[in-house]
Amino acid sequence: MGTASTDPWWDGTRRQIRVYDLSMTLVDSIPLPSDEPEDEEYDPERQPGTFYQTLDRGYMLYGIPFFASEVRRIDSRGSIWSTRAGDPEYRLSRWEPGADSTLEVETRRPAVPVPEVERDSVIGAMRQMLADRGVSSQWDWSRIPSVKPAIEAIFQSAERNLWVRTPSADGGILFDVYSGEGSHLGTASLGADLSLWDEVAPVVRGDTAWLIVTDEFDVQYVVRARISPWSRSID
Repeated sequence: MGTASTDPWWDGTRRQIRVYDLSMTLVDSIPLPSDEPEDEEYDPERQPGTFYQTLDRGYMLYGIPFFASEVRRIDSRGSIWSTRAGDPEYRLSRWEPGADSTLEVETRRPAVPVPEVERDSVIGAMRQMLADRGVSSQWDWSRIPSVKPAIEAIFQSAERNLWVRTPSADGGILFDVYSGEGSHLGTASLGADLSLWDEVAPVVRGDTAWLIVTDEFDVQYVVRARISPWSRSID
């Protein structure tokens, strides 16, 4: 049995998922679908999701806040679920390695706007970062989206159900739950009083979830929570 990196690896022509066995020996590479021509060279100045800035000794790329980056997950069946980079709508595709997509999931949910105070805060931080590096020019702040990406993360429960994280208008987090065949099983909510740490996906088994949250001082805690079957909330 092997393991797969879910982060893209660039081989100079296109992104791939690299698959390793348990001894971390490379056994396979799966090309990821792309809208870019395969023979087109990588141009850092033309990346849609990043700001570009030349520096004295090279250049800097900075991710555009709230840009809808591609989100993907390899499930336990070997299928790959992914969104399309740059698309903030709720669209999710399932596809098999080396084949076209076999399922499309789309949800008509109102977009969640980026609060003005939050947008101003990230712009202020980027202005300060440029100033600290001696850069007088400014980036095009209009490239920062006005709405949050509808799909923020994907993970799988022990029951092989797909959990799709999506923002809530009240500042909380929603998780849409789907079967492996794409049937919607329900929606769980995580209130705005808990700040979910993004680096590690929650673990869900039955009606119990384990999550990493942070407090107002960014201290991390592991929380065991119960998934309420009536309100579909994570308590």
